[in-house]
Amino acid sequence: MKTKTFDCVEMKREGGRRIYEALKGKSPEEQWQYWQARNEDMRRWLEQRKKDAAPPKVNSD
Repeated sequence: MKTKTFDCVEMKREGGRRIYEALKGKSPEEQWQYWQARNEDMRRWLEQRKKDAAPPKVNSD
């Protein structure tokens, strides 16, 4: 029998707990600011990944 090394459901639940704790007691405006900041973080991360994954440009001179 195999033992799990990664539990997808547990990872999802842990993420939900972290978000709940981060937003607990915050006003709707503060929650909106949280999500806007997280969205910007994700966009920057994705842009960096694209740059890192792009093949080097070759001059055709």
